[in-house]
Amino acid sequence: MYIKDSTIYEIRKSGHRAQYTMGRLMSPNEVEEATEGYDPHVRSRIRGHWSLCGDCSQEMFDGIARLGAAALRYSVGVSQRGDDTKFLVITHQLGNAQHRFLVPMWDPRVPNLLEAFSLGQTSISLARKGDTQAVVLSLTADAPFALELRKHLNMSMPEPQQLHALLRAMPEWMETAAEPEHFPNLMEGAAVTDVSLSIVCDAMLPSLSQLLAKKLGANGATLH
Repeated sequence: MYIKDSTIYEIRKSGHRAQYTMGRLMSPNEVEEATEGYDPHVRSRIRGHWSLCGDCSQEMFDGIARLGAAALRYSVGVSQRGDDTKFLVITHQLGNAQHRFLVPMWDPRVPNLLEAFSLGQTSISLARKGDTQAVVLSLTADAPFALELRKHLNMSMPEPQQLHALLRAMPEWMETAAEPEHFPNLMEGAAVTDVSLSIVCDAMLPSLSQLLAKKLGANGATLH
């Protein structure tokens, strides 16, 4: 079964809910093209930006729409797997809900994304699961921190054999990455019970989606 990039999986476990989607990293030119016909104010605000697009839960989306971006907490860091594969991790939290982007550091667009961080030219687009309506957030990291992140850019695109091994391990790793305790809680006193995970792996999408369909389906995921 082939799963399109808009597919959303949701797993309910004891004490928390996890949602998995395919995210997208868009260049400034792609953002300009994709927002044609949008409100001029929105287009002006994100013109020249790199944009990460993903899906969050209904509850998180409604909370952002109601309380505004100022109510969010976010963090940016790098996570390393046991096989030394590194992912850029961008986490947003509102109350009990977190959204996490995972972007492989070997993606050739990541250096441009990190440069955009330090220039204040990065946007986050979070849509309701299965919907096209999205909230657009700004993301900024100061120059010294962006420089620290760039130190992790010592990865090249995996060789075919490495990529195959990564693909086989990815579904299990995604499930682990969606566990509430796997990444820090950004709000004191608010236990994370709602996790949305968007992985940006454009080049790997068809193979990864097939593996996700098999692995997550076996674990009781529901398809939306």
